[in-house]
Amino acid sequence: MDARTPLALKGYRFSRMLCLFIAVVWCLPSFAELKILDDSELSEVDGAGIGLVLDNFLFSHGTDQPDVNGDQARVFRLTGIKSSDGQDVDITVNHLYIAGAGSDYGEQLTPVNLGRLNNPWRIDVVDGDSIGVPATAILELAAPALTSDTEGFDYLSTSAVAGSGQCSSRPATDTWRGERADIGIQMNVAVGNDRSPNLNIHARSAVVDGSYIRL
Repeated sequence: MDARTPLALKGYRFSRMLCLFIAVVWCLPSFAELKILDDSELSEVDGAGIGLVLDNFLFSHGTDQPDVNGDQARVFRLTGIKSSDGQDVDITVNHLYIAGAGSDYGEQLTPVNLGRLNNPWRIDVVDGDSIGVPATAILELAAPALTSDTEGFDYLSTSAVAGSGQCSSRPATDTWRGERADIGIQMNVAVGNDRSPNLNIHARSAVVDGSYIRL
């Protein structure tokens, strides 16, 4: 044993004591209680909620690869539905997208911003007493709120400027992608052997400010 041994032993003992101390502290019991809240108590919850802002957002479901016949691939189907005369109904979603303005019915997809930092999408618990549903807590998913006429933008104009309306979401410009999305869905509906019916829905530069879903 050389002269360094006492220091090594002391370091070893100190390390063991430190580990023992951490283990004891870690194992000390913590006391907390989870309590089930009824609707009346939940309706009194008043929090800031969750704000959602999605920058550079793009969603596209469908179809960039052709099928064996050279047609667009069909990858999302709704089945198990019957028509009034008992025939099988098959709904094929060829394309579903949320993209920036100017998408040309889903052909040219670019990103879009959803919400703004000063006016985001919001998930919150709303006091039912304030909206005519007494003693009930309401879960709300809300689009950006309306703003004042002096700050907002016109709903319908794709070239609106600030101070022209109450819409918080700005239209796209040459230098800004804006917060108004192009939204579309293309579906083929087959009833029995008839695949002729088609349903295409497209919204260009859509504005949903001031809207909400409440559960």
